[in-house]
Amino acid sequence: MDRALVVVDDSEVDRRLVAEAAAYARGNDVHLEFLTLLDASEFDRDADVIATIGHAEHTSYDEDVILDSARDFVENLIGEELDSPPENYTADAAIVEDDDDRADYVLNEAAERDCSHIFLAGRKRSPAGKALFGDVVQRVILNFDGPVTVITA
Repeated sequence: MDRALVVVDDSEVDRRLVAEAAAYARGNDVHLEFLTLLDASEFDRDADVIATIGHAEHTSYDEDVILDSARDFVENLIGEELDSPPENYTADAAIVEDDDDRADYVLNEAAERDCSHIFLAGRKRSPAGKALFGDVVQRVILNFDGPVTVITA
């Protein structure tokens, strides 16, 4: 069975991406590997909030709690966007440092999970913006040896 990596976040474009990937999976007998990526600064902010909650509850929470929460987010997104979620899928989360790390992480995960297709949400940028700031989607497209589906706003 083929596999496809679907990288999601919390935006309208990502919601459309989930639906597009599910339609592709149904038509092609594909296992979907949903992945959400937390950037390190977002993770640090969430860790501070969770540490405060843990202190108030006289307990402690660790990195696993935040990653479990992110996986739950993916599961909820799939449930909200699809009337009938695909039978074959997994939901995962990871922490990345920056956009360069994000592109490398997506490519490495696709290779490790033996994915033949990647689904990504893109944001519109001018050519100058891509040249100055880089672009995760562009790096994935140029470096992945397979089809990449990109949905933009």
